[in-house]
Amino acid sequence: MTPLDQRDVLLREEVVTATPVTTSEVVSEQRVVAHTAATEFDLFDAVRKFIAFAGLVVAALLAIRIMLMAIGANPDAGFAELIYGVTGPMVSPFDGVVGDRSTDGGVFDGAAAVAMLVYVLAMVLAMLFASLLGGSMPRRRESVTRSEHLIQKS
Repeated sequence: MTPLDQRDVLLREEVVTATPVTTSEVVSEQRVVAHTAATEFDLFDAVRKFIAFAGLVVAALLAIRIMLMAIGANPDAGFAELIYGVTGPMVSPFDGVVGDRSTDGGVFDGAAAVAMLVYVLAMVLAMLFASLLGGSMPRRRESVTRSEHLIQKS
């Protein structure tokens, strides 16, 4: 039998030995292999991965914004200014939805928390939609190899 490629999965292998009355033995082998094509490009899988990556980046940036505001980070510091500048347009549609709460030395940014929740929910729904359009099962094909050997008994 031929060796398996790294992307192949052996589903089942059978060896059947039939012993006839003569001095020979017939061995029948069957091998069923699932092949996953390395060259196949699944557009919807790529879209799902992009959506997940973009959604996680947005959620991480918003989480950093919430943390910086909660600990009372200096808004004029370079990193805080960068984070506030990048996340400001993402949070602005949610300003006023939830009031900000004062903490020890900082403020809990309720609008950023609502924005993060909405964006993560939108990411999950977009990934589900892409899964429905493209299907979520990887494409594969199966091959069956059968061989029979006549073995002489001594």
